[in-house]
Amino acid sequence: MPARFGGSRGGGVAVAAAGGVPPHMMAFRAPPAYKVDAENGPAYTPPPRAAFPPAAAYASGGYTCGREVEQEMAVSAAAACAQPASLPRDRATAAAPGRSMLGTCDLCARARRTVVMGEDGRLYCKVCRLQQTGATKAWHSVAKGANMAVDSDEELVGLCRACGLPLGESVYFDEEKKATVHGECMAARILKGAQEGENALQQAAAAEKRRHREAYDIGWKAEHVPSNVVPARKLGRELSSKHGLCCLALEGDTRTLQVTESEETAAGVNLEYLSLALRVRRSEGREPLFSLDPVDLIADPERLMQAKRFEPTWLMGTSAGEVMFQADYYLKELSMGQFKQPMPGMVSCWDFADGNAAGPDWDARIWFVVLEAEVNISEDDVLIPCVKMGVEARELVSGSYEDAAVTRKDHPLVKYAEMFTQSFDAIAERVSVVYYLRELAKASALAKFLIDNGYSADSAWLHLAADTGECQMEAPRLWNRRLSGTSSGPASVQLAMQEGSTNMLWGGVDLSLQKFVFDQAKVKRVAARLCLDSTDSSACKTPGESVDGFFVY
Repeated sequence: MPARFGGSRGGGVAVAAAGGVPPHMMAFRAPPAYKVDAENGPAYTPPPRAAFPPAAAYASGGYTCGREVEQEMAVSAAAACAQPASLPRDRATAAAPGRSMLGTCDLCARARRTVVMGEDGRLYCKVCRLQQTGATKAWHSVAKGANMAVDSDEELVGLCRACGLPLGESVYFDEEKKATVHGECMAARILKGAQEGENALQQAAAAEKRRHREAYDIGWKAEHVPSNVVPARKLGRELSSKHGLCCLALEGDTRTLQVTESEETAAGVNLEYLSLALRVRRSEGREPLFSLDPVDLIADPERLMQAKRFEPTWLMGTSAGEVMFQADYYLKELSMGQFKQPMPGMVSCWDFADGNAAGPDWDARIWFVVLEAEVNISEDDVLIPCVKMGVEARELVSGSYEDAAVTRKDHPLVKYAEMFTQSFDAIAERVSVVYYLRELAKASALAKFLIDNGYSADSAWLHLAADTGECQMEAPRLWNRRLSGTSSGPASVQLAMQEGSTNMLWGGVDLSLQKFVFDQAKVKRVAARLCLDSTDSSACKTPGESVDGFFVY
């Protein structure tokens, strides 16, 4: 049987007998040896190291618990003594500078860090490596007046000025190098600063526009609504009803008209608007027109003002000219989002412009138009003008005031015009200036019907309007500036360097009815009686309490 190496109490070599215990396992089965001392008692003497199986036996599979393994092992003491002294484990692994490993940083003395051996042979963690090369500096050496505290390990740590939590390794500070915060807190701070800057600029722009509205008399008011009481009195008719509603009724086949009272707003007509529309139709052969045009570039190189243009020009200062200007200006303000939208679900053109292909810079025009118009007659011969209005928009060529050859359907202003048109009648019931613009369109349709069908109108009908008042010849341009913030670094926001795109709108009111034909022979009859005094429409009732104006929503 071959000899086996094994441990024994004497440290010698033993040969196992046949069927006996292997010598190298005898150390585990031999009884412990005790040395009895009179003072200290028995002492245990551990077995020598040679009694344990070598580690190489486990690694190579040469030793298996509960099984005899035949293995010849020879250890050369001389070879073991010839091995050089080994380096610490972490340094032995990092054979070359720049190689990362898990170890202890020689600068901050923090263990279990990913360290890199520097050129000087020392190990540095990521943060200390950047500081050692000069790429970064310790934040507490840069920040002034930072909040500090001692943690549970009695180490001095910095605290975030925003949330009060420990800062960690990555620290951000403001321009003055006073407030030290986390990266997330700095991002929230930058966003808040950008929002505050944009809100401040928008508030300043809104204040400037309010000053313009007061200086140029912009905004629809109740006193702008013409009354029916005075014009009816000029025609020899006293209105007894408090609401001031009146309509026009035919007198048989004599081609003459008379004013009668009514309670139906659909048949109601504003006499002053009708008088002005008759004058325009008789003198110009068309309907009233208004537009806001740019002022001469020589007189206004920065294009800060817009000129009011009326056709005919004598409409300036009249009630018809005022309602067209106010309605047009209000439409542009609504489209730019300067006021709350009149109907639920409506949004400004800027909400449509987000991510739109129209780009940040564009000029366009938007204006009111008449889509449908007709005049019906009730059973008691009351004329009922009916119009359907809408809004259209066109994109302008950049740098000029000419319409682009093609306006895309997805243009933000085109989308807003379509949305406004779909809800026009509902908006007219909520917004007074839009309602009275529609009343002017109804009066224009009625004037075209009367003149085209040969109804006579004496001079009294053409001079029912009140005297013209003072009117501003210009109005501030309509614009809106969309901001885009820029930042010079992760820890600052340069609000003074904010840039934006300026978009300007043009347009007006076009009440043209040239495409409509009003033939009395083809007029539809409506099964309704609308006159309050239909039995005798020419009879005058007892004068009632007069009202200052037409009803206002």
